Amino acid sequence: MATESESMLQLAVKAFQSKNFDLAADIYECQLAGLGDPGSRQELMVKRADALAFGGKFTEAFDVYRQASEIGRLRPGHLINLVEYLSESISRQDGERRGAESREAVAAGCVPASCATTGCGGYEGFSCRICLSFLFEPVTLPCGHCFCKKCLEREVKEKERPVMCKECRDSSRVADVQSYRVNVVLSNLLAKWFPIPQQAGQLRREGNGLYAERRMEAALEKYNQAILIGNI
Repeated sequence: MATESESMLQLAVKAFQSKNFDLAADIYECQLAGLGDPGSRQELMVKRADALAFGGKFTEAFDVYRQASEIGRLRPGHLINLVEYLSESISRQDGERRGAESREAVAAGCVPASCATTGCGGYEGFSCRICLSFLFEPVTLPCGHCFCKKCLEREVKEKERPVMCKECRDSSRVADVQSYRVNVVLSNLLAKWFPIPQQAGQLRREGNGLYAERRMEAALEKYNQAILIGNI
């Protein structure tokens, strides 16, 4: 006969499967109270974080993932639900709007025209909504959407106003983008699972820095390296 705790955990699984993510997260939170075994705590924390993420509460979810990682190193299996959800949810976007944003980015010199038209090598599910390139040093806004840290900094500097999310149009509650921290969990995931676009993005940004310094030949070399890596 199942114990009360086992019954509650089974109910949490059913709630998650029926997409009642708030209920699942609440049940896991209750079951964590008084649970002393580190391994069991980590497993339940990951499940609670999954429920929060699927419920759209990314800020809370990443905080719980971080707490779970402090107990012990998270295995890839712990984060598979998060990655799959991010891949599916971020990929849902309006084609016309994306095309318009791509043209804006090309006109502004933020991304090469070839990248905008080809979808950045099939990694558009993890692209920044500002530069349309693969996320680099991702920052999660209070609304839960992610952008490159430097893109947010540039938005604040150029428009001299609080950041507005390009995805949901929510105005950030934190006016100073410097107070945002890079989402280490997501950053490490992207670097591990998608090393090629991550390296290409790093090279492109190095090229942008050299271009700003008018070191044209050095910048061109970085851009060429990024293109070669992206074509592997």
